[in-house]
Amino acid sequence: MSEDVDYKFGNLKPILGQSHAEDTAKIAKALMGFHWCREQQYDRSFAKRGEIGVFMNLARKWDRIEHDMSDDLFDASTIDAIADLAVYALKWMDVICKVHQSAVIEWLENVYCPATGKALSTARFEFGIKDESIPG
Repeated sequence: MSEDVDYKFGNLKPILGQSHAEDTAKIAKALMGFHWCREQQYDRSFAKRGEIGVFMNLARKWDRIEHDMSDDLFDASTIDAIADLAVYALKWMDVICKVHQSAVIEWLENVYCPATGKALSTARFEFGIKDESIPG
C-alpha cells in the first residue's frame, strides 16, 4: 500500500481484499493478547466506575482519535488509541452480557443468530450467557 494514497474518504475495498474477515480475526486475536498484557498492569481499573466507566473510556479514546484525524496526525499514539478503543468496546460488550442479559438474548435471537445461522444455545455459550433452565 502506498502511503501517498488518501484513503480517508476513498474506497477501501481494493486494499482490504478478499481475506478481510480472516485479517480482522487475526487482529482481534492479537488485540486480545495485548489486552491481557495491559490488564496485568492496570488490573481492570476500568471496572471501578461501573458500566459508565467503560463508556467514558471509549469516549475518551474516540475523542483522541477524532482529534488526530482532524489534524492529520496519524502516528503510533493514534494506533494505540484505536487498539484501546477496540479493546474497550469488547470490555463493554462483556459488561453488557453480564448486566443486560435479557437485551443481549433478544439481540442474539433477532440479529446475531439469523445473521450467523447459529443456534441460540450456541450463541448464548459464545457470549457467556448461561441458560437458566439448565442446572449447573
